[in-house]
Amino acid sequence: MVWGKYSIRVDNQVMIIHCYGSWNAVIARQFIAEFKETARYLYHAPWAHIVFFDDWALSTPDCEQPINDMLTWAVNHKMTHSVRIYREDALKSYQLNRMMDEQDTSHVIRHFYTEEQGFNWLAECDYLVEQARIVA
Repeated sequence: MVWGKYSIRVDNQVMIIHCYGSWNAVIARQFIAEFKETARYLYHAPWAHIVFFDDWALSTPDCEQPINDMLTWAVNHKMTHSVRIYREDALKSYQLNRMMDEQDTSHVIRHFYTEEQGFNWLAECDYLVEQARIVA
């Protein structure tokens, strides 16, 4: 099986993440290291992230706690808003909420079906993105 991949980039105070394929603990550890390295450019001030999950095909259970720990770390390093973009999918919602529940009050988490909705909401929260789409 080919395991998943990801891309991370920054636009102003927003980390933009795209997740692809199935994840295991190896890819999760790589992602977490790159996430924290990238966050160093952001956590001098409040920041947000937007994550695209439509092309993500879930992860092995051993990814859940490390990702939860990473998100707790992010909140402790000034991440205030988190956006999840994906079409309705009960399994994704279940696993993502095991990683960090949308009801968590440590920061604001929202789920949207389209990137336009997600970026518009971030803009309403004063997180402006100059180039929302990935340039291939």
